[in-house]
Amino acid sequence: DTQVFKVFKVGAKKTQISAQNGEVVKSSSKEGLFIKCGDGLIEIVELQAPNGKRMTAKSYLNGKKIEVGAVLN
Repeated sequence: DTQVFKVFKVGAKKTQISAQNGEVVKSSSKEGLFIKCGDGLIEIVELQAPNGKRMTAKSYLNGKKIEVGAVLN
């Protein structure tokens, strides 16, 4: 079951982390949504779920779950 999210705002953080590109490394309504990418992490700040409204990732994670360790394409 594939879901496509629209991403409106991101942040980037250069860091060394042992995860594969596209892997969710942090996913919480308090800390946000962070995904391994290239030489660091991308923080998804604002997104829109399929058939949903535009919102912050933290707000989305209040009601929905994105598993740490999941690999996004």
